[in-house]
Amino acid sequence: MYFRFQSLIIQCRKERVLINLSHQISFFHGKIGSGKSSLVRLIDFALGGKLEYTSAINQEFVSCTLSISIGENDVIIDRESKTNNVRVTWTDSDKEGFTLLAPIDADKNPIFGETIHNLSDLLFFLLDIEPPKSRKSKLQEDTEMVRVSFRDFMWYCYLKQEYLDSSFYRLEDTFKRNKSRDVMRYVVGYHSEELSKLEGLLFSYKNEKSNYISNVESLKTLMTKFDFESVDEIEKKAETNKNKLFDLKKHKDKLESGYQSETHLVDSLRKNARKNIVNLEISLNALSDLKSRIDDQISLKNELLASKFKMARSISIAHVLDNVKFDLCPSCGTDIKNAVVNEDDCYLCHSDLNKPDEKANNIETIRLDIDSRIEELDNSVIIHKKELDRQRRLIKKLENFKENIDDRINTELKNYDSKYLSSFREVDRSIATIEERIRGFNRLKKIPTEISLIEGKIIKSDSNISKTKERILAEKNKFNKASKIISELETKFVETLLDISFPGVNKGDIAKINRTTWNIYVYPKGNEDRKWSFENAGSGGKKTLFNVAYLLSIHIVAENNGLPLPNFIIIDTPMKNIGEDVNSEIFDNFYKLLYNLSANELLNTQFVIVDKDFVMPEFEVDLYDRYMTPDDPDNPPLIPYYRGA
Repeated sequence: MYFRFQSLIIQCRKERVLINLSHQISFFHGKIGSGKSSLVRLIDFALGGKLEYTSAINQEFVSCTLSISIGENDVIIDRESKTNNVRVTWTDSDKEGFTLLAPIDADKNPIFGETIHNLSDLLFFLLDIEPPKSRKSKLQEDTEMVRVSFRDFMWYCYLKQEYLDSSFYRLEDTFKRNKSRDVMRYVVGYHSEELSKLEGLLFSYKNEKSNYISNVESLKTLMTKFDFESVDEIEKKAETNKNKLFDLKKHKDKLESGYQSETHLVDSLRKNARKNIVNLEISLNALSDLKSRIDDQISLKNELLASKFKMARSISIAHVLDNVKFDLCPSCGTDIKNAVVNEDDCYLCHSDLNKPDEKANNIETIRLDIDSRIEELDNSVIIHKKELDRQRRLIKKLENFKENIDDRINTELKNYDSKYLSSFREVDRSIATIEERIRGFNRLKKIPTEISLIEGKIIKSDSNISKTKERILAEKNKFNKASKIISELETKFVETLLDISFPGVNKGDIAKINRTTWNIYVYPKGNEDRKWSFENAGSGGKKTLFNVAYLLSIHIVAENNGLPLPNFIIIDTPMKNIGEDVNSEIFDNFYKLLYNLSANELLNTQFVIVDKDFVMPEFEVDLYDRYMTPDDPDNPPLIPYYRGA
């Protein structure tokens, strides 16, 4: 799953902050209270996560904009404070632009296309991946298939500081624990596409059987509704209608023997035809106006989309010259190094630096106005398209009416133009009604036979259900490749623990993953009696290392085998609970491993690391680091002007 972070723009009440995320490794380090954890939380927030509202965030945060490449799409994700919707704007490989407001939770109606209901669905769409599915119930095999959310994959890409000493699987929330296991089954191929299809087919067969049973009950109810319990009763009703048909035919013969010429029915039909033609012409003109209006609004929307991308680029460019110092005036060349300037004024243009940044507020207002206008145009286009569909249906109805009335006029003109023939035709219609009723009774006589046929289909559905269950069982036995990948993950996990000098792990130790619970255990020298896992790893520092090592191992195996896992890793304080002065070997070995992986097996993976101290790599890597403090203007916090309550 290809992701590439570019930048994060944080709109605060007094200032707009640009965070560069375009490098392979973005390392943020420094003192407590400088906003390091809030920075990565805002990245997660833009991707649909929940945000911890610290004092600084609660008081100053307005919105964030994440620029990112997803699959073959350039994407801008905007999310405002304390909202449950995300504005997603993107251009695809053909440079066609789109924008929409995506809810975090699934909406009842699609927000884009026919299958996209929320942000998770949209992210999979941008990746050109069918959303993975799992059984709704883990205890019953006959439950429907439900989608696995993109948020579930984030557990294997973003290790939060507050959960670093919590297991991947032993979560308090049973639902989340099951979802995390679904992700692992999907990633390693332990739940194949064929198995998903078979489980879907099984659900379809069971649903089909349920429909057959419902149809049988409906047919039996129909028989009861008409007070028919047997074929003989239907025969009696049919005979009564045959007698009525005989009387009508006698009346028709009587009319034929004594008619007189009178005014014909066709005059009223012609009047209705003329009125219909006028309505049809009005409707066609209205349809043309609607099409023109929709084209104009779509054109305006595309222009606004282009403006939004231009504004995003201009904001990034504006930050390039931030805090540049001039020795000479850029206009006339005068030496300004020793110029006498008031303390609170700009040394170059003498502007008041304490004056609020109205330009940033104006830019934010323009961005909100553009989003609002785009949303208004989207809603307007939807309304007009609905009206367009309604107008088309009306035109189709008028055209059908015209065709029918023309046919009736032609038919009437073939007959003698008189009131007698109109009356004669009414008798014909009554005769046709009775004949159709008789045919209906004849069809009712077939209901018992139809019930027998459907009951036969129920038996066939039972057979299909049984055969599909056998195929599912056989498919579950085909997970040889998945088993090899799991074995590779077990081996890689021990290697990673050894590389970072994990206390108590030695050469000859092995790891085993339980295929049901997905917990991973370490067997010292292969001894099962001495096995241990995350739960009894020991201190909080060791549990943190355990999780970090497991996360790295999963990404290494995923990269080596082309497994479907997002190619970014965000770790908030991997050295949590680990003192670098006492455990310097672990501290150094971990970052040595991290830098080596970024240059080799995880070359295509982006890292965002937050930690208390920075370790310089021993060789050149694509690295950006930023030192952050809560009170140093040269190394400002996340919100530069914020100094606490």
